[in-house]
Amino acid sequence: MKPRIFVSSTYYDLKHVRERLEHFIDNYGFESVLFESDKVTYEFDKPIDISAYNEVKLCHVMILIVGGRYGSSATNGSLKDDIKKYEQDYISVTRKEFETALEKNIPLFIFIEKNVLSEYRTFKENQDFFENMKDYENKNDKKSAEFKFAHVDSVNVFKFIDLLITKPIKSFEKIEQIENYLQSQFAGLFYLYLDGLQKQKEVLKVLNSVEELNNVTLRMNTMLTSVGEKILGKDNQEYEEVIEEQFTIISDFFVNNSMIFLLQK
Repeated sequence: MKPRIFVSSTYYDLKHVRERLEHFIDNYGFESVLFESDKVTYEFDKPIDISAYNEVKLCHVMILIVGGRYGSSATNGSLKDDIKKYEQDYISVTRKEFETALEKNIPLFIFIEKNVLSEYRTFKENQDFFENMKDYENKNDKKSAEFKFAHVDSVNVFKFIDLLITKPIKSFEKIEQIENYLQSQFAGLFYLYLDGLQKQKEVLKVLNSVEELNNVTLRMNTMLTSVGEKILGKDNQEYEEVIEEQFTIISDFFVNNSMIFLLQK
């Protein structure tokens, strides 16, 4: 069995990045999942992008690359052909893939082209201007000059980054930066796995010890109950007090050992 890693991005502008990542992932012994490599199982009775989202759900990790293109509309999206370039607001296939991974709690590694991230910051500094362009056009009853970004084809890219910015992201200029970062992260994941195995073994030891003490305690409780009945009599008040005290001791014992277990975990 191999970990399956889904590579999500627009295709034509990031084709070279996707090709390098595919080789990088496969050389690690993992299974890369890219639609252009026929790794997505298409369901004949559903739109193509729906099959991609279903494939995401079968993967263990997603690598998301964000460049200057926003991409085509997801099935059931709200894009209309006559919507102007900087007024359209829709969910792209890449964004939907990201949202699918998020819903399934799949680990994400997010990379954004450095120039795109720089323009995103410029956009955020002037967001009111871009959001009011349509109102300005209507008030003046004429077409306003369209603002063009050097590295981004739609402000929807920035809206997408708005969703990503609260998560760990890395900017990049060269594919080697992505590979170096992933090497470090994959090593970290492997370390956490091995560390988890060691802690799991320690927790098992604690559980076995608690179980053994539990058996000893139950045997002692049975013995004390039997002796108490014979010496004090079952209906004796002193006998009831002894049993109650014994119950308190046992309860405290399990409470304390439960705390030890939680700390170990």
